[in-house]
Amino acid sequence: MKSLTQSTGQTGQTRNPTPSSCNVQPTSLIARTRTLAPLIALAGAALCTPVARAGYTNNILITGYWPPTNNMVRQFSTSPASNPAGWQGSNWRNSGFNIHSYFPEFPGQTGPNWGRGTGDFEVDYQDTWADWQRITAEIKPVAIITFSRANTTVGWELEPAAQRFRISGEASPPGRTVPLYSSDGFDNNGAAAPNMTVPTDAEFLAQPVGTIYNNTLPMQQIVSAVDAAFTTAEVDPFIAAYNPATPSTYDFGGSFLSGYMSFLGTWYQSRNSSPSAEFRTFAAGHIHVGTSMTLASATLATEITLDTLIAHLRKVMPDRGSTLDPRDLSASNPFNPPAVPAPASALLLACGLLTLARRRVR
Repeated sequence: MKSLTQSTGQTGQTRNPTPSSCNVQPTSLIARTRTLAPLIALAGAALCTPVARAGYTNNILITGYWPPTNNMVRQFSTSPASNPAGWQGSNWRNSGFNIHSYFPEFPGQTGPNWGRGTGDFEVDYQDTWADWQRITAEIKPVAIITFSRANTTVGWELEPAAQRFRISGEASPPGRTVPLYSSDGFDNNGAAAPNMTVPTDAEFLAQPVGTIYNNTLPMQQIVSAVDAAFTTAEVDPFIAAYNPATPSTYDFGGSFLSGYMSFLGTWYQSRNSSPSAEFRTFAAGHIHVGTSMTLASATLATEITLDTLIAHLRKVMPDRGSTLDPRDLSASNPFNPPAVPAPASALLLACGLLTLARRRVR
């Protein structure tokens, strides 16, 4: 800020203001000060106001079930036991996104029916519900892809929507035919009620029978990207046929754990899709993977799907320069530029206005 003397333009020399420059009428001075005061106050407020940060993380959650879907996402597990080679999902391909995978293990088991498994997301409704609540609370995903094994050979089948199926004693909505949930075969409650071979959580069952949530992944872009990388004999990507006007003609990914997990993912995204959500989720959906697909092809198709999803997120996320997840705060993370006390523009505005005020008051 300049002093009350004015520079002559010559180094080390100053001169006092001329009488004419100080000949300011009191009313004029007051008027000018009043004019500048609101602007100065506004700039000062900007300096004192914390920088707003967007309500989302940069964590993408992916899940698997029966092989090959557990093995094809293994590289993205942070568990040393499940992924001894080390987590590959940190700042995946320098994208600024972290990929986190969770899946069950099937030691000593063989297909095609791999059984319940152990670990995260056992093929059991109650275990899957509990794991889902714990993992989403920890990861707070910005996007979700749930995978499970399909009845195709090499299909990469994107399910366009998910449905809340029925349990015994519930009725289908008028004009709809909603199947019962298939039993997972593991009644942890024995002969006592309730029947724990189907979903039992009260929050889940509070969702009306037949509730539908749509897949919000960039489905056609994923199909096109995967299709370009493989022959149809290796991987056959497609979007399942679905007409929202006739939902009873679509199986919604099936009434077993696949359809259940698909519903959990799309429901979670729907609940956290608003800009006002504490941690916003921008996309979620389910992909069914063929039983005969090689692990190498399934792994590559997973990576292509993730890259396509990330490209989509870059287009729909309002501000890729911030995150609320403290675990992601690092100098190498492009989502976290160094925090500053105030925007530089506000600082310059404040200094300029204060300088102008001092010059005019003289």
